[in-house]
Amino acid sequence: MLLNALAGLGLVEKQADAYGLTPLSRRYLVRESPDYLGSYGLTPVKPP
Repeated sequence: MLLNALAGLGLVEKQADAYGLTPLSRRYLVRESPDYLGSYGLTPVKPP
């Protein structure tokens, strides 16, 4: 259900029974990409 919603938003592609990243998603979610943001927001920031 979540993957179908992501496909509807254009963030993943559905082909038959498989899902894959779109070029936009791949740009930000693949670690080797210079624009990788996969872990953005997961590291807590300590207030000053």
